[in-house]
Amino acid sequence: MVRGKCPELVARLEQQTTPVANWCSQHAQTIKDTAHSWVGFVELDDASVWLKVFRPKGLAQQFSMRLGRHRALRSFNSANNLLKAQLPVPLPIACLQVGGEMLLVTKRLPQGGDLLSLWQSQGEHLPAAIWREAGSVIGQLHRAGFVHGDCKWSNIYRAHDQHYLLDLEAVARVGVGASVAYRDVARFVLNAEDMGASSGILQTFLTAYACEVDSSIEEVSIATLPQLKRLRQRHERKYGRRGHILLQD
Repeated sequence: MVRGKCPELVARLEQQTTPVANWCSQHAQTIKDTAHSWVGFVELDDASVWLKVFRPKGLAQQFSMRLGRHRALRSFNSANNLLKAQLPVPLPIACLQVGGEMLLVTKRLPQGGDLLSLWQSQGEHLPAAIWREAGSVIGQLHRAGFVHGDCKWSNIYRAHDQHYLLDLEAVARVGVGASVAYRDVARFVLNAEDMGASSGILQTFLTAYACEVDSSIEEVSIATLPQLKRLRQRHERKYGRRGHILLQD
């Protein structure tokens, strides 16, 4: 199964008899290696590309791969759809099935960092533009009729004064103004609460988001709260109580 084109990488992988993640760890720069995925980048003759290997979590994912419904394919297709809508995402190059694993290939983004990493290194010293542009890009996504589905700080990447949306496997089309879109806002706010961010950061984010979706901060806050309360409860069950409340009735 191949979507897109990456002939040089395909030629290299066709010679392999070991899992694709093994080849990647030997020939590419590793960024993350977990039980369920490997992420890194490699220099090809014509491009520097990001690689993400999706290791099957169980029989259900192996079956979905055979049916062409794997999350790597969803991410590849979503990236193409968002690009058509002129939304900022890494350029999708190819999606390959190699043995029992799926490999997603995207153009490597310029040097930068996801919002979580930037926060952990700089905290409140980050410029307000970071949070304003985060609100704008999520608002643009929703105004185009899409939701992200996992809009946490680590899935928003900043480089060269541009925000990019990452991990697109849960992206879905929705009607403009759909209530489910506020789950993205709630997920972002939950991260802000968890990290102990200031109310000023939240206000900057919400102001920019509300402007993009032609709403008010009050209307956005009211629509976000039910989703946020559910996420808080689930988060607390999993991790215990952390951070502080920023958005409330």
